[in-house]
Amino acid sequence: MNTVNKTSLADWKSKLKTLEEVELPKAMNRIGDAAADGDWHENAEYEDAETQVGVIQAKIEEVKDIIKKLGKGTKKS
Repeated sequence: MNTVNKTSLADWKSKLKTLEEVELPKAMNRIGDAAADGDWHENAEYEDAETQVGVIQAKIEEVKDIIKKLGKGTKKS
C-alpha cells in the first residue's frame, strides 16, 4: 500500500473523530440552547440546529463508508 492511501485513511479517521467529538456535540448543544429560548415548534434557530445535526450525521456515515472502503484496501491477502 502506498503512502498516499495510508495518509488518506488517517486523514479520514481524523475527520470522523472531529465530526463525532466536536461538530456533532456542538450542533446538539445548539439544539438545547435554541429549545431553551421557548417554543421550539416555531423557532428558526432550533430548526436550523436540527438540520445541522442531520447534515453532520450524514457526513459521519459517509466518512465511515469511505474509511471502510479504504480499510479494505489495507488488508493483506
